[in-house]
Amino acid sequence: MRHFAVYAAVLAALVLFGDVLLPLLGHGLILFLEVLELLFERAMEHFFHLDPWRAQLVTAWTGLLALLAILTYLSWRARRIYRAWKAKWAGQGA
Repeated sequence: MRHFAVYAAVLAALVLFGDVLLPLLGHGLILFLEVLELLFERAMEHFFHLDPWRAQLVTAWTGLLALLAILTYLSWRARRIYRAWKAKWAGQGA
């Protein structure tokens, strides 16, 4: 029951202040990713003695690989959820 109150408060805040909160969350996410990218790039420069240009290349390709891995995983999960949903509704219709 305690979680319901939290979910209701979050939903109310999104409904009432969504035009302010959603861009703020988006900017926060972008800022977090930029800081993560900068830290990764500096680590590549330090540990592997790369110049800044090569460190940017490594960071970009690593980010692309991470994005593709995440999209592959989400696609796999969505397919499993769809198959389970389809099997559930096929069983109820018979």
